[in-house]
Amino acid sequence: MNKETVKKVYRKTIASGLGLVTGLSISLHNPEKSKAQNSSIEMTPITMAEDRYNAAHWNQNVISQYHNILKPQDNNKYEYIGMPAKTGFNYNDDGSKVENDVRFKTFYGTKTIPRFAINGKLETQNILDNWNSFIGLQIIKEGIETKKQYADFTLQPNEKGFYTLKVTGINDQLNDNKNLNLNAIVLKREVNCKDNNDSSNTTILKQIAYKYPMGALGESFQIKNKQVAEKQLDLGIKDSEKAMCGLVAFLQDMKTKEIIAASYTDLTPDTPALFNIDHLPQNTLENIEKVKNFTSLKEIRTQTTNKKEYQEQIGLKQKIISVTNAKNLRHLSLELDYTEHEAQVYDVLGAALSEEFQAKAKLEYDPKEHRVTVKFNEPLNGDHDIFNFFIKIHTNTKKGINHRTEKDLLAYATNFKFKNFSAEDSEFNSVKYELNQQQTYHPVRMVTTDNPLDFNSDTNIDEKDIQEFLPAFGVTDKDSNYINKYDIYPQNIKEGTQGDGIINVLDLYHLVKAVSEQEKLAKMIQEVNPDFVYPAIDQSIKTKVLTQLCDIIPPLGLGLDQNQELTFEAIANQIEDIYKIHGKTITKKEESKSLYQRIQEFFNTPTPHAISKKREKEIQG
Repeated sequence: MNKETVKKVYRKTIASGLGLVTGLSISLHNPEKSKAQNSSIEMTPITMAEDRYNAAHWNQNVISQYHNILKPQDNNKYEYIGMPAKTGFNYNDDGSKVENDVRFKTFYGTKTIPRFAINGKLETQNILDNWNSFIGLQIIKEGIETKKQYADFTLQPNEKGFYTLKVTGINDQLNDNKNLNLNAIVLKREVNCKDNNDSSNTTILKQIAYKYPMGALGESFQIKNKQVAEKQLDLGIKDSEKAMCGLVAFLQDMKTKEIIAASYTDLTPDTPALFNIDHLPQNTLENIEKVKNFTSLKEIRTQTTNKKEYQEQIGLKQKIISVTNAKNLRHLSLELDYTEHEAQVYDVLGAALSEEFQAKAKLEYDPKEHRVTVKFNEPLNGDHDIFNFFIKIHTNTKKGINHRTEKDLLAYATNFKFKNFSAEDSEFNSVKYELNQQQTYHPVRMVTTDNPLDFNSDTNIDEKDIQEFLPAFGVTDKDSNYINKYDIYPQNIKEGTQGDGIINVLDLYHLVKAVSEQEKLAKMIQEVNPDFVYPAIDQSIKTKVLTQLCDIIPPLGLGLDQNQELTFEAIANQIEDIYKIHGKTITKKEESKSLYQRIQEFFNTPTPHAISKKREKEIQG
């Protein structure tokens, strides 16, 4: 859009404001004579954080997310408002609006992006300085501490989608101020947008300026302390999208640019549902406090990683898609945003409903677009695991993968996130929801690492790994042939340590159980994706491993009848029984003496094949 068009929008906004001065749209009255209606909404005073940015570069919502984690007490004291630039940077379906440019380029007088205006004040750094991309952490905090609130706001829903905005003066500073404009902006959350190839591969905008019912700059307005004024508003939104929208109303001094009062409310009172991945928290990063000292996105990329408990290991995995606080959810539709960047790290193999919903919903999966649609038989309420994506992680991101946009840079995390997301009730109205996704540069991201059970580094956890492990069975850290990587139990994931100096049945149980679980996952994947082929293991290797296991296990007995197939699952179940017994305190020695002795002897076995025929006969006797 050219400069002349922007000027016309600016002039139109000012003209509409001049019309307001005549009193056609505002009525003044004594608040003591006014009776509040039951459905009126008391709006919450907030600091406004307007962010103008280039959709193809990056937006400062990521800074807002870090601020919310570092300063959780401030979460309800400000509103982040994304304002993607229209002029010169327009991309289809990127949320940009001409009004965004009017506010920043024409009114605030800045072309620099991204840039925050906090309560109408631009940050003071100059583009020629060493630019601080994280200055938002500082100025949002300062804006909250120094904000002015010279008026209160109440919103009254009317018929046919109209609202009455009531403004009450509460400070004498209003009495002689003739430079004020009243304004209102409709905000919308979780807005689907086109992938504009920005650094974070943004496909869903967290919160943006969606509608300007009073124009970019609002309308001229005068009010005194203890006076009340009302303004009728047509927000211009559909009933079907109201649950995802909110309204910020504010008074702005057109001479100083300062916002001297601002308040916010959601348009519906419901607590939002939260759609989550793997039940992740709002932050998966370790040492997040050091972000306070960052000045560039490079530092976020290279100096932060997930806590060890949130690093995902190589192998087959279910990614759980869950919802908490669902209310009347009937239709769910989404696409996994899977590009060449994510394909460096994992393969997407299919999707399936959780066990709870096998008979309560219908899932359709498009493997080409990775699109999932779920229709519930009855409206869904409460907390649930809805469905799973099946993936195969094959690359350790901590070792570096190709950056999404800068080919000469490395990235150390990837995305597991959505696009074209919708959650609707039975009438196809949007339910109120928020998303917690894994995104690079963000506080929640996907970091992958090597699997300590993948001894041969082929990205599969299978019989070959058991075969490599077995010669180490019975070895302790006092033996010359002890190798720590086979001492896999116990694992302290948070500390990143493993082992207790003894390679015994606990380590074997841990490994066999993992192989069994991977095989079980492979079968589940084959049920929904017949084309999936789990790497075949030569039968001779399987036979050899089973034979070796049978050489180790007999002192305790497998407990299998003659018709039961000798599988890794059966062995895993038997070792699990041993594992459980080993962890218990045996109090009745008379009754448990024989079994107790057998367990003691088994755990003290120095080598995998050191149990003599004589001892075997003694145990059997």
